[in-house]
Amino acid sequence: MSLNPVQKEYLASGSEDKTVRIWDLDDLQCKAVFSKIHTDKVQAVKWNQVNDKILLTAGYDRIVNVFDVRNKDSLVKTKIPKAVKDVESAYWHPSLEFNFALSTESGCVLGYDTRKFTEPVFLIQAHEKSCSNLVFSPHIPNMMCTSSTDGKVKVWDILANEGTKPAQIGKKDMKQGELYSMRFCNDIPWVLACGGSKGELAVWDTSESKAVEKHFKSFLVEGSYQKEDYNINDANVEHEDDYESMSDEDEDEDQDQDEEEEDEKPKKKKKKESKKESKKE
Repeated sequence: MSLNPVQKEYLASGSEDKTVRIWDLDDLQCKAVFSKIHTDKVQAVKWNQVNDKILLTAGYDRIVNVFDVRNKDSLVKTKIPKAVKDVESAYWHPSLEFNFALSTESGCVLGYDTRKFTEPVFLIQAHEKSCSNLVFSPHIPNMMCTSSTDGKVKVWDILANEGTKPAQIGKKDMKQGELYSMRFCNDIPWVLACGGSKGELAVWDTSESKAVEKHFKSFLVEGSYQKEDYNINDANVEHEDDYESMSDEDEDEDQDQDEEEEDEKPKKKKKKESKKESKKE
């Protein structure tokens, strides 16, 4: 489902019955039905953030549609590559009318420009497991985050390599099991929240990462937030360790080392107990 960004009474929905519907929440009535634009389950629907008459739909038939809901003949469509599995989510760029991205079950993320709709602008293997969600920052135009059932959130620069291959700038294990949902805060820069299989909400101020803050600070759009709510220059941030630059192998080694240290603790405790007993004797 997707709520229209301007006319809040209009809700778009997609269904397993292969239809897309527009609902009027004031009248509690269905205002329009699009029944022939998909041949399989509709997985994602999203209103354009710049032009509120434009709707994006994506389904298990690998078809992606973009059209003006006032005119069915305006529909343009493309098909995602066969190598990419089912679409998981879709998200329009908040300030670029023609650009959006899709996340997929295979962990791939595809970026599109509707003016050149035949091929994706970029295609990256963002996660090894399913990429459940993606979002663009409303405050930093080139910042994209992806979440996955691997439990991690990754931060990307979509302008890297002239926009053809986003670069990973940071990542964090949110400790919430498999991640299913994620959104940026519209009022405060850097902050995002996500929810997962543990049934809790996790909040991350991405500027706590040295790598993320250093890379994106100059792109922060002034006027997109209230300075009294958040001023990066005055913020007293205790930065996290630079784990974002670590490879997966490094993380595995650290985890193994932690496990070894945990194993050593009971042994040391037993030694202390045995020394105490010998002193008593």
